[in-house]
Order: sequence, then structure tokens, then C-alpha cells
Amino acid sequence: RGRRSLARTKRHKPAPGDTLVLPEALTFTEGQAERSFRVVQAGKKVSLRRASDGVGVRISSLMTRAWTIVPAPLAPHAT
Repeated sequence: RGRRSLARTKRHKPAPGDTLVLPEALTFTEGQAERSFRVVQAGKKVSLRRASDGVGVRISSLMTRAWTIVPAPLAPHAT
């Protein structure tokens, strides 16, 4: 159990543009449940927004939770 927790906390942090997906939906105080969150950056601050409606959220103990990252799509090259 301790090794799994340590492995989660030592993961790379999600980068702006990535989508963070949790294995189970989180229900927020207003009753909205969501599993997918976009990672956005405003200046030096990096935050999460719900994928469904774009509302900014905070997830407690994020680095110790189980999640996967869907990388941001690469921009097509101009030829």
C-alpha cells in the first residue's frame, strides 16, 4: 500500500492542455458529477476545469488519487 501511494505522488504532473481522467466520477457541492478535467494555465497558475462545462474546480489530494492523462492533441504542421 505504501509503495503504491509513493508511486502516485512521484508521478509527473499534468501539463496544460492535457485531460486528466479519474476512474470514478467526483460529485461536487452543486451536485455535478465529473470524471474528466482539462488542465489549463493562466500566467504561472495551473488549474483544472470540468470538461463538460469548463467550470474551474479544485480536487483535494490530487497527486495521491488514481488518474490517467490523455495528452493534448498536437497541432498540425503547416506545409
